[in-house]
Amino acid sequence: MEVIDHAPGGWFLLSEENRYYLDIHSGYSFVSWSVLIELNQEERDGYAHGGSEYISQLVFGFNNPPMSWNRNIDSQLGKKTHEAIMKWKETQD
Repeated sequence: MEVIDHAPGGWFLLSEENRYYLDIHSGYSFVSWSVLIELNQEERDGYAHGGSEYISQLVFGFNNPPMSWNRNIDSQLGKKTHEAIMKWKETQD
């Protein structure tokens, strides 16, 4: 798994074996949350055509927690995703 795109403080897009995962960090005031989703085909096509701007718009739609919780796969891939992000961050210094 590797980071292929990101928005500082907002999201990371990762890929592994032709699958794309979006790690979203969001919140309101003093409450924050993270959600990890796998992009579906429509969203992958949107990224292929719209790049980071498309993902930022997609994340905006997920800023309402109940809308994203039903797709949250953090319990399955959260640790692996976190490790990939930490590895990527080491290369950014």
